[in-house]
Parts: sequence; C-alpha cells; structure tokens
Amino acid sequence: MHCVYMGSRDEIERIKEFLKNHPRGMSIGGIATALSINRATAARYLDMLWFSGYAEMRQFGQAKVFSPARRLPMGSVINLFASPILIIDQDFFIRDANDALLKTFELMRGDVVGHNMLYTNLAASFSGTFEETMRLVIEGRRHSAEKTYERNGKKFTFSVRMEPVVDEDGQTCAAVILENNTELRHYQQQLEAMVEQRTAELKETNILLKKEIAQHLRTKEAILISRQMYRALVEDMPAYACNYEPDGTITFVNENFCEAAGKERDELVGEPVYSLLSEKNQELVKKKIAAISPALPAVTATLAVEEGNPEARYEQWTIRALYDSKGKIARYQSIGIDITDRIRSEARRAKEEKTRCNHPGFAPAPAGDRKKPPDHYLE
Repeated sequence: MHCVYMGSRDEIERIKEFLKNHPRGMSIGGIATALSINRATAARYLDMLWFSGYAEMRQFGQAKVFSPARRLPMGSVINLFASPILIIDQDFFIRDANDALLKTFELMRGDVVGHNMLYTNLAASFSGTFEETMRLVIEGRRHSAEKTYERNGKKFTFSVRMEPVVDEDGQTCAAVILENNTELRHYQQQLEAMVEQRTAELKETNILLKKEIAQHLRTKEAILISRQMYRALVEDMPAYACNYEPDGTITFVNENFCEAAGKERDELVGEPVYSLLSEKNQELVKKKIAAISPALPAVTATLAVEEGNPEARYEQWTIRALYDSKGKIARYQSIGIDITDRIRSEARRAKEEKTRCNHPGFAPAPAGDRKKPPDHYLE
C-alpha cells in the first residue's frame, strides 16, 4: 500500500513538473505519451491535480487540455471561509483546521492538527457512524447531516457537509465544513412555538365562532318564529292592523283591513295611509300622532267611516309609535276594532232616556240615584 502511494506521488510530481514546462497546456494523450505512462492513469492524476487546484482544465469538444495553475496553500484557502473547516486524511488524521473552527470549539491548533480525529476533543461532536461515513466521503461520496454540540451549558446546531478533496500530494482527503445554524434553529423553534400558539388560538376562536354562529342561527330562528307568531296573531284576531312609516307609507296590512278597505294587500302596501281617510279623519289622526312622545307612545282615536250615511260605521284605533335603537320613530302600528254596534246601542239608550224624562208622568229619581245619560262623541 505504501509503495503504491509513493509511486503515485512520484507520477503526480512528474506530471506537475511537466505542466510547468508546458504552460500553454497539453491534452491527456500528449502528456501520457511524453511521460510514457498509461493514458487512464494520466487522466486520473490530471483530474486529481485539477480538483486540488494544481492544474487548470479547458475542454475543446471531447478533448481536455491541462495547464499548470497557481494556487494558494490549503491552510490559506480554508481560512478565507467564516465557517469552521477540517481537513482529514485517509487515516482520520487532521491535516488542517481553520481559525473559525478553533474559535468555535475553543481549541488550540496543536490540540487538533496532526491528531487522529477519533481521539480528539471533537470526537464527541461527531459520534455515531462518523468513521463509516468518512470512509465513504474519502472514496468520493458527498455527505450532509445536522449535528448538535453543547459547551458550557450552551447548545450549538451545525449543518455538517463532508466533501472529498485532494491534497497537494494527490492524496484523497475529506473536508468537513460546519455551518452554524444555532440562531436559525432558535428562530425556527420560536416560529414553530408561535405557529403552535397561533394555531391553538385559531382553534379556540373557531370554536367560539361556531358557538356564535349556532347562537345566531337560534336567534334568527327565534325571530322567524316570533314573526310568524305575530303575523298569525295579527291575521287571526278580529281587528284591523295597519303599519306605516312616519311619512304615512303603508308597510303592512292584515286580511281584515283588506276586506274593510275593499282592496288586495298588494294594492295597499306602498300607498299613503291618509288616502284612505276622509279630510276630517285625516286631521284627527294627524293631531293624535302629533301628541305621541316617548312618555306617551300610544294614543286612541275613534273614527266615523262614511259619516253622514245612515249606515255609517265607527272604528276605534290605537296608534302606537315603534322606536329604533337611536330613539327615533321607525314606524307606527295601528290596531282598529269596529265599535259600530256599541255606538248605536249607546245612542238608542240615550234617546230612550231622553224620551222617558220628557213623559208627563215621569218622576225624577233622587239626586243620588240619578245616572248621567251617555254623552258619546268622536275622539
């Protein structure tokens, strides 16, 4: 094994010297012929020199032309990087470490360089399958993983990349590159915690919204039932019902009102309520409405329908103001009943009482027993 390695190094040195003497470059075949070596061997060594930075390569079609390259020492190159870097050879000895690695792990160069990686203070940070992984990397495979490192009670998180490289002697090594993700991981954990908290809050809000929606639906259903009950009550009761806006525009009438007016509901809704009243009744209703206030939200008015007609009817209406949330009158609700029979009955009794009082044989009752005759009038 040692002899093969020494032979390989001699061949590589010959190729390096040859390239120095041919700065314009030569093809793989030309170099192999000039040095009397196998073409495949020459190609492999040239690739190693190119990969390690000792040679430059230009490609013309299928042909590769190699020329010497001026390069920095490996130690100088790795110190250009801010990330911690280790160079490890085939026997796991540390060839070099940059200043960023020494600072991160608080080590001296003598603590790591020249020592077997498996027996240094860094070994604990690369436990597990490190040895098997490193062999695969030296064979040419790349590898990446995430590692944690704890020092003085503080936890560090690194993204570890292992790349195969070739040193100046042509020996394959592994470059271990560490990217410090500690702050990124910390922010990620904070973000995950915030997302988890926000998710919990959203779940709770969703539950509350579902409850509110359910309550809203129950309230909506209750309002619908209440409206249905109100409409059924208004339609079934033996009275006239008419709702209208402050300007008198009719918004609702029940069936009894339609029958009394001799019109269909569609003909009445949207029309002015005052158009259904005589001039005298209009004045009376407007006067009553003007007296309405929050302290007196309802008034009563007795109207004579077709006044002057022997068959005139009489209706008693209760007009109530309905207020909105701002205390402004939103509409008026009027409920009326037919009191024609009562008016006529009281009129007959009054007439009979007057006739009896005018009779020659009438003896007035004692003052304490006298009853005042009914004095009916329209309000």
